[in-house]
Amino acid sequence: TPRRDLPNGGINLFTDMPGDNVKNGLRRNEELERLRANVEETRKIAIYAEFDVKTQKKMMSERTKRNEKLAAAELAHLDAETKARRRACLKEFYDAEEERQAKELEAMGLSFAKQRY
Repeated sequence: TPRRDLPNGGINLFTDMPGDNVKNGLRRNEELERLRANVEETRKIAIYAEFDVKTQKKMMSERTKRNEKLAAAELAHLDAETKARRRACLKEFYDAEEERQAKELEAMGLSFAKQRY
């Protein structure tokens, strides 16, 4: 198709030889074919990259879920351990307090009735 923005449709009557337009058309077709192949290759790479990104996201999501479960289990274990330690400390405190009160009562000549449990 002639170019309307150039005089004579872009054809130089002094330098263009007969058949040049066919050669130029073939060259342009080859260039278009190369560019189409490049576009197709780029599209394939984009598909692979998108798949890889989705795979990475899925792996991170699974890893996060697994870590959250482990953290919850560890927290439950620590909670039980804390309760056991707290009970042991309270038992030790109450035993020491009971012993102190028994000594005070004994010093006053009184006795202390211990509860059996």
